[in-house]
Amino acid sequence: MEYVDLFLIHWPAAAGLKHNDPLNKVRRHESYVELQQGVLEGKIKSLGVSNFEIPHLEALLADPAITIPPSVNQVECHPFYPQRELHTYCRQHNIILQAYSSLGQGNTDLLAHPTIKAIAAKQKMTPAQVLLRWALQRGIPVLPKTISPKRMVENLVALRLQLDVEDMQALDGLDDKCHVKYAWDPSQVV
Repeated sequence: MEYVDLFLIHWPAAAGLKHNDPLNKVRRHESYVELQQGVLEGKIKSLGVSNFEIPHLEALLADPAITIPPSVNQVECHPFYPQRELHTYCRQHNIILQAYSSLGQGNTDLLAHPTIKAIAAKQKMTPAQVLLRWALQRGIPVLPKTISPKRMVENLVALRLQLDVEDMQALDGLDDKCHVKYAWDPSQVV
C-alpha cells in the first residue's frame, strides 16, 4: 500500500494513562501533529479522530501546531444517544460525524424498542434498517458491524429506503425517554 485513505486516532486518552491525567492532552496533540506529517507526505489521504467530545475537538483546533483539521470524528450515535450538539459542532467545523454502534452493539433495548419496531413494520423494514436510515437521513454516515452476508445486504438496502417526517420525529424523541450509551464514555478524558 502506498497510502491509507483514512487514519483515525481511536480515542482521546493515551494508552496507559488514567482518564484524568493531563498528559492525555499532550499525547493526543503530539500524535495528531505527527500524523499530519503523514498527510503532507501523501501517506495518509484523510486524518480523523474517534470518540472526541467537543472539548477535545476545541483544544485540538485551537492548537497552532494543528494545521490539518480532522475530516472525521467517529462516535457512537443512535436514537438513544443522538449526539446532537456534537453533530452540530462538527458540521460547523467541516468535520464529518460518522456513527458506530448505530444498532446499539446488538443490545435488544434499542432493536426491540416498540417505537422502532412499529416504524419498521409500517415501513416494511427491519429495525436495523430503521436505525441506519435514521442516521443517514440526519446526514451521518454509519458503520454497521456484521459478519452475516444476509445482514450486509439488509444494511445496504437501508441506503435506498426513506423514513417520513413523522417517523424521524418519533425516533428523534427517543433520547428524551431512553438516553443510553452502550460504548465507553470519553467525556471523562481530560
